[in-house]
Amino acid sequence: MIITGMVALLMWMHLAWDYFHEGVPTHYVLHRGDLPGFSSWWGALTLPALTWFLLYRIQRRMRRSVPGERFTTRKAIVWGFVRTFLFGVLLSILFTLGSSLPGVMMIGLVAISFFIPVYHAEYLLGFVLGMTYTFGPVLPMLFGAVFWAVFALNYRVIREGVFFMIERVRR
Repeated sequence: MIITGMVALLMWMHLAWDYFHEGVPTHYVLHRGDLPGFSSWWGALTLPALTWFLLYRIQRRMRRSVPGERFTTRKAIVWGFVRTFLFGVLLSILFTLGSSLPGVMMIGLVAISFFIPVYHAEYLLGFVLGMTYTFGPVLPMLFGAVFWAVFALNYRVIREGVFFMIERVRR
């Protein structure tokens, strides 16, 4: 609840800053004005709700871990969050600079998802929070949900299918 409250407070502070300076921005899908846009006001509700939900999922996974491995699991969760937070920040910076690297970075993340379970909640939370300042909260949530479904499919279905087929060929 403390982290969710901090995210809500930071989001409201960001909205207040925007409101009193240039106005609260609307972020458009694919950065095109002819496509649907989402006001950053939606973040006041959706970002704390997403944070609470994902932290609940992380906490539930922590409870299911073996007591002797909880420190290792907690450390992996924190590092997973930090890595994707920095990934989201870097992606945002490169997008703002007009670079073509964000597309390559996302394709690379799809490839990495075959080997690492980046569909876990801490990765999505880090990604969304890392990109919120640049893209508002709604677009990272939407794109994150789509990509995280691809990551889960890649790791849980395609990867397992490939390993199953390799095992069958070995026999």
